Amino acid sequence: MAEIVNSVKVDISDRMLKALQDALGNDTGIIKKGPLHASPVKTVQAITLRDMDPSSLSSGWIDRRYATVPTDKRRFKMADDEIGGNQAWLLRGVAHLQFNFARSKKAREEALVEAEYYKAQTQDIINVMPDVFSSTDGRWSVMDIVVDHVDVKEQGGDKSWIWTYFVFWEASAYYNPYRSKYYGSDLD
Repeated sequence: MAEIVNSVKVDISDRMLKALQDALGNDTGIIKKGPLHASPVKTVQAITLRDMDPSSLSSGWIDRRYATVPTDKRRFKMADDEIGGNQAWLLRGVAHLQFNFARSKKAREEALVEAEYYKAQTQDIINVMPDVFSSTDGRWSVMDIVVDHVDVKEQGGDKSWIWTYFVFWEASAYYNPYRSKYYGSDLD
């Protein structure tokens, strides 16, 4: 099932990447999927989309079938497996934001305002993504992509401030193995 879950997460990441690039443009620096391979010292701002927590801050931040999700985290109180093989999943990922002001020599307050602005924008963009869409293969219906929580790390010191934010998001997704893009979709 992992390869099937990964295919819908690619669709979610592609949509999230496009939404971030469209809204933030080139002013943000690097916006990409996967790990940052550029030098973090030379890169002032970077947003990378990760399927898993890049720093292992929360090893429990994994995709889960709704049968294993606590009741208070479920969008619907429904049976996980229905007749015909449908499955409900809670899919999770992380937007990893890095702001390195070591070379800019900005004062802490000025650098923090800029970092907080992009963090807030990223949260807003994720929270207002289309609530319902079908995956590329037509077998997944994705609903409610939302930010669950944000973790922050601050490093550096006088005029060399570095902030790292981890924006943890989750989405409800429903898999129907018998549905495909060839039969059309009423969700797009």
